[in-house]
Amino acid sequence: MPSRGRLRVFGALLIVVGTATLSTLIAIAVNAATAKAGWPWPLHLIEEDPWHWVVAFAALTAVFSVLAWKNLDQGNDRQSTDVSTSAVSGGSTGPVANLGQAFTGPITGNVYVTNEMPGTRSAAVVERPPIEAKRIVSGLPEFISATLCDRRDEFEAVVEALADPEATFVTLQGDDGVGKTAIAADIAQNAPTDVAVSYLDARGYPGVTADSILESLVGTIANSEIRRRVRERLNGPSGDFLMKWNDVAAELAGQRVWLVLDDAQELLRPDGGGFRDQMLHNLLMRIENVPRREIKVLLVTNAPMPIDEREPVRIVEGLPEDFFDEFLTDLAAVGLARSSDVSSADLCRATRGNPRITELLLGTWKASPSFRFRDVVRAAGSPERFVRTLLGSLDRPQQRVMQVLAALDHPVSSPVVGHLTDATSGDADAVLEDLANYRVVRRRRHRYYIPTGEAARIRGAIAVDELRTLQRHAARFFEEENAHRTPTNLADLEEAFLAVDLYVTSGRPVDALRVILALEEECLMDWGQVHTLEPWLDQLTEELYGLGDQVRLASMRARAYAEQGRLHEAITMVHLAGRINEGVRSTKNKIMLRLQLGAYHFRAGEVRSAAVQYKTIVDSVAEKLPEMTADAHLGLALCLTETGHFDVATTHLDMAESPMEDRREVRIMLQRAIISLEQGDDRVALDQLGRARRAAGEQDRISAARCDELEAWVWLYREDADRALHLAERAFGVASRLGDPSLLGPSGATLAIIQLRRHESAKALAAASVAARYSVGVYAAETSAIKGLAALHQPHSGESAVQLFEHSARLAEDLEGTAPGSYLAYEAHGLALGGLALLGKEHGEELALEQFRLAVDSVNLPGARHRRRELFLILTEGQPRDVLPELRRLLASS
Repeated sequence: MPSRGRLRVFGALLIVVGTATLSTLIAIAVNAATAKAGWPWPLHLIEEDPWHWVVAFAALTAVFSVLAWKNLDQGNDRQSTDVSTSAVSGGSTGPVANLGQAFTGPITGNVYVTNEMPGTRSAAVVERPPIEAKRIVSGLPEFISATLCDRRDEFEAVVEALADPEATFVTLQGDDGVGKTAIAADIAQNAPTDVAVSYLDARGYPGVTADSILESLVGTIANSEIRRRVRERLNGPSGDFLMKWNDVAAELAGQRVWLVLDDAQELLRPDGGGFRDQMLHNLLMRIENVPRREIKVLLVTNAPMPIDEREPVRIVEGLPEDFFDEFLTDLAAVGLARSSDVSSADLCRATRGNPRITELLLGTWKASPSFRFRDVVRAAGSPERFVRTLLGSLDRPQQRVMQVLAALDHPVSSPVVGHLTDATSGDADAVLEDLANYRVVRRRRHRYYIPTGEAARIRGAIAVDELRTLQRHAARFFEEENAHRTPTNLADLEEAFLAVDLYVTSGRPVDALRVILALEEECLMDWGQVHTLEPWLDQLTEELYGLGDQVRLASMRARAYAEQGRLHEAITMVHLAGRINEGVRSTKNKIMLRLQLGAYHFRAGEVRSAAVQYKTIVDSVAEKLPEMTADAHLGLALCLTETGHFDVATTHLDMAESPMEDRREVRIMLQRAIISLEQGDDRVALDQLGRARRAAGEQDRISAARCDELEAWVWLYREDADRALHLAERAFGVASRLGDPSLLGPSGATLAIIQLRRHESAKALAAASVAARYSVGVYAAETSAIKGLAALHQPHSGESAVQLFEHSARLAEDLEGTAPGSYLAYEAHGLALGGLALLGKEHGEELALEQFRLAVDSVNLPGARHRRRELFLILTEGQPRDVLPELRRLLASS
């Protein structure tokens, strides 16, 4: 494609030739027509010497035509940009408005994409059909240029890659300051109407985490009511990462989403060893496995991204002179005009066509007009010299602000800068506003920062001791600020995270660990968000040398893994902590680690291994640690209940009551109610559930909802389906709002069973689907079988039911090695095999009969018998009476 510059030259040449030819013909015709009459002065000069004057006249006409054409063309460009500003910013004018989304290119006609790297390629125009208005994309920064120049190939390559049905990740790579964000913003704002777009800036880790990406994806859910409910579940106090992702992915099924991650290189380790946050990497890998690649991720970066194996779209050339004038015009519109003593061509060569260097250069000169512009231009050739010139052009308050921003390397507000520079908030705000308007610093949502490369060069100009002192001072400030907060979510912990990061950066790992331990104890453990600390935990592992600190660190890393659903890695990390603790010989640490191991084994469905850990604690008779011993008795009771040893489990529940804690009392009463239900004593179960509700109080909504879910079974036994349905729906509603996996699984399964008994198979399938997302171990096998029952009673869903029954059977079979003797696993396996036999997919009912016999031999109590009959009735509803006869006889007689 010819460049726009060559088109201008070609157009001008056509005008000159055309105008000259036409003028000559007119002059010759007039001269011939008036040959007999004298021409008035001064036209008689043409009459006496026509050819010279015709040429002169034609040339003069051509010059005026070219000037008029050029002026009209620039006016059209300016008018187009004004339309964009009005449409996007609501008609706002002035430097501040012009720094926002208005400066992302014209709304109609062509789009010009800014250049970033040196080169000589000619300019090109990205042509697009006119659109009525650009969509507003939340979070875009304020520094996007008005003119997007010379990026046809890159622009189209990104759009083409996003349209590729086989691609999930698309990388736009280029040096700092070349305009990558401008390209990404223009693509996002003009995405197809059926694509939801979300923009996140990773600047200042942890600016983007797995949780913030999930939150961003939730914001793209089309249905507002579903979006609200999923967000409530996502921000609930518990639930591991895998379950949260399953929840979001299920609601986004069939919806196209483009997620833009700007400054994506911030997500990588400084040593190039992959992602800082393993949980974030896991999430991106799961996004890649979304069916039909409906979620696309555009990675805007200055470094290769290890997750994208495709060739990145690279920006490899600088802004050509043809468009450099336009870029300078944009800067002049916000008060950054160049000096007349340096031509635009010289300026383009000095900055190698890099827009960000040009912005800085003009901003530096604007901040200090006493500097000779030509001297500032000369400094642009050397980054180190340019930084010295930049800092030297600023007054002392401005220099101090620049040093603070470079040291923090994170977007911060003006009050923070004011405190760290010993200035008032108003004075700091005035300095920051000036620097932002000069384009020396960047502004996003009332936060200020310096781009990564520039910040690193400024830090290099500060003495090491001075830099570390400044960072530690900032870390203490952020730690103190966090101490005055009552956090309710991760956003409230920004100061604490900054304190940790700065302590680590400035070589104070012990101080970083102190803040981390406080965060874990005060909120992150209860929220299930310890994994947000993982990048720093990895760094501190190499910097802390005290064995006690290493034990605490390993235990915390295990908790982070468990929250991500990486239970076997968590178990391995706890074993590592135990080996380190052998050098400390701390009994408290040893028991704490065994409790962790027991909990993770139990969650993984490894009931036998969990019981071993709890029994080891109980047998050690740790009299000096009664709280931990009581927790071990409760854990052992859970394992024994799972295998049907209710009498022994009750004994351990009795021992867990001393000493009694409110937290433990609720769990004990719930476990007693479960045992009473299995034994068929529904009256006692109701009394125990009432005591559990009173102990939970109004604050513990999860435990109260668990009471509702168990009570629903009481009324189902009593054949009061309406009351059972009300309780199950209430429990499931709380579980859905809070996102607690320990409640969502059983409450969803219970609701599905009640709805199936009421012949509401579609509703039952929906509830069972949610339950299956959140269930692990034996409950995963059970909920998959119940989901198969719901699918079985849906029209034309035979194959779906087969797949669900097969999945349940595989899960239950796997549990035979990890949870031997679990009667619930036998029940789930028998139900799944019975469903397959009913559908003619197995060798009769013999296999199902064998599993149900194992369940009956383990536990043959009234509650268990009632549940098995209920599920069998649902399975065989609508079938002939002689279907599965042996299984029917077994369940009727047991």
